[in-house]
Amino acid sequence: MTGDSALGFPERGRQAYAAMGRPFSVAILGDSDLALRAHRLLRSLTPDPSAMSNDSAAGDAVHFTITVLPGGTATLEAEVGGPVEFPTSESALARLFWRINQLVINPPPAGHVLLHAAAASKEGDVVALAAPMESGKTTAVTALLGRGYQYITDEAVALNRETLSLTWIYPKPLGLDPGSWPLFRHLAPPENHAEDHSWHVAADEAGAISPEPPGQLRLVLLPHYEAGADTVPRPVSPAQAVLRLADSTFCFHDEPAANLTTLGRLASTIPIFDLAVDDLDRFCGVVDDLLG
Repeated sequence: MTGDSALGFPERGRQAYAAMGRPFSVAILGDSDLALRAHRLLRSLTPDPSAMSNDSAAGDAVHFTITVLPGGTATLEAEVGGPVEFPTSESALARLFWRINQLVINPPPAGHVLLHAAAASKEGDVVALAAPMESGKTTAVTALLGRGYQYITDEAVALNRETLSLTWIYPKPLGLDPGSWPLFRHLAPPENHAEDHSWHVAADEAGAISPEPPGQLRLVLLPHYEAGADTVPRPVSPAQAVLRLADSTFCFHDEPAANLTTLGRLASTIPIFDLAVDDLDRFCGVVDDLLG
């Protein structure tokens, strides 16, 4: 970063945010439309003034800068390393969201197991959808938001090791892949997108945001898309649940014993179901029924 920002002072247009207690800030230079869009997409991540401060409270903050260059290319820069150039501002923005996500998940918050999961709440009851990438988590949680659920995350659920409750929400922008676009036309962004990019949807435009802390975890589903599936939940034994959840735990091998212990407690106290999904209306009905 250059100029005042190199001295720790925010340049014009820089906005402060926090996700799971980790402060960061973002500035978009050279394209006011992209700047407005980026900050609109990030606005549900609670602004954190410490990310803009010049004192020791901001020591862990990461400051990201996208600079759009003549000709349409763009660079993304943080404090570590030099700027990385991208062929388009859209690809730089996508990488910014990826970098923010890495900041949140690696390492996981102390004292927590971090599940690769989407989550939503209704009347204080939380359902987590734990699954690997490309399993349809974002599509499923977006459908729940359309049924009155409150958004927690489409990416990472931090479970307190002692209480098995969620400490934070992580209402990052939802990333809807092209296969789900026909299901959510009302969320189509006004901007043109190349076919190889996801739709980035601001969390508060997809639905209501859960309060923080969001409530008690009551249900875990292990969803996966399967054409023609009956969308019927099938109970998973505690042993199998631990194995499945371990595969969906960020940085599991950093603390394998502690993570196994926490996942074992979770599997023995919270209902966990495998759910092959073909029909989103049926899926939402299943969640309603299981939460009672």
